[in-house]
Order: sequence, then structure tokens, then C-alpha cells
Amino acid sequence: MRHRRGIDLVGAGDEIAGQKANEVTFADLPQWYSVSGKCGQCGEVSMLERWELQRRFGKSQQLMPLERKLRCSRCGNGTGNHFVFGHVSRD
Repeated sequence: MRHRRGIDLVGAGDEIAGQKANEVTFADLPQWYSVSGKCGQCGEVSMLERWELQRRFGKSQQLMPLERKLRCSRCGNGTGNHFVFGHVSRD
């Protein structure tokens, strides 16, 4: 899947840095990966500040348990939201 900003998106069933996406920690993510949140209700995809999340929750924090904290910036939905990882091109 491709984001409108030209970023290749990676889903939860894919592998990131040789690990299943549902087991990845902030420390496992290569620097060229972005973290976005996708709303389960309206489908909005919003980029998240990956480095701020890492500072707040720690490098060893797995990302998937944090999905329940995601809230949509468009409709306010807090259920069924999930992370989407993007592979940003390194020009």
C-alpha cells in the first residue's frame, strides 16, 4: 500500500527489520521508517512523531500494545485503530 506522500506502507502482517510487525520495538525500527496511525472507522492515516513516541515510552517498548492509545484526529474514534509503518525513501 502507498501513502499519498509517496511512502511505502507496511501492515501488521509484514516483517520489519527481520521481525514480525506485531513484535517490533522502537529500537528495532530502522531510522528510515515512519510511524502512522490508521483509524478503524473513517480510514484516516496520520503521521505520528516517531521520535517523540520513543522518548515518551522508551526504546524497548513494543509498538502494538500502544495501539489501544491511538485516537483519530479527524473523527475522534478510539477503537479499532492501528499502526502503519512506512518505508521512507532515503534520497
